[in-house]
Amino acid sequence: MTSTDPNRRETFVPQPSEGVAATVAARLGLRRAALVALGASLATNVLLGLHVASCRPVVTTVLLPPGGGAWSVTEDRADRDYLERMALDLAQRLGSLTPSTAQKRLLSILDYAAPETHADLSAQLRREAARLAKEHASTVFFPERVTVDVERQAVSVTGLSKTLIGSDVTSSAPAVWHFLFRVSAGRLELLRLAREDGERAAVDTGPGREKLLQKGDAS
Repeated sequence: MTSTDPNRRETFVPQPSEGVAATVAARLGLRRAALVALGASLATNVLLGLHVASCRPVVTTVLLPPGGGAWSVTEDRADRDYLERMALDLAQRLGSLTPSTAQKRLLSILDYAAPETHADLSAQLRREAARLAKEHASTVFFPERVTVDVERQAVSVTGLSKTLIGSDVTSSAPAVWHFLFRVSAGRLELLRLAREDGERAAVDTGPGREKLLQKGDAS
């Protein structure tokens, strides 16, 4: 039977110095590896951030023009279908009016005006609305052809314009609406518009950028 001496004390035996050194070295190695990994991650994130900041990716915005459907624009231009649809809608608003609807329909076009041309377009459209009201005249525009220049963001809508007083048609002649657009912050803006009437309009139907610019320079 084994007896236990109550006065006996356990003696602590220190670890060999080689074991302590190995443990410290292992811990230092893990810390060093963690620091290296953290440094590499930070460097990668910095390089990635610089790359993203220096790149200008091409952004395509999908827009919903009047009448429904979906078309797209990049940061500097709209596609052909979008320009055609927008020009047709504006030509109908401009060309088909009655004395009672003229001011509301014409001024709705200002929603698309570029900021720097808003005042001029507003004055132009208000004059036309006042003229129709004074003459008690109505106008109807029947579009027949659309010519689009995507590079210049210019569109011409050719058709037949009729003026009526009451139920009587007082004039009927070819007409062309010329529109000059631009894309700003993903939005299509109207820079200028102009109308040509008569036989010249019937044969000269090219997109009206030059006509609009000349008109603007002369004014």
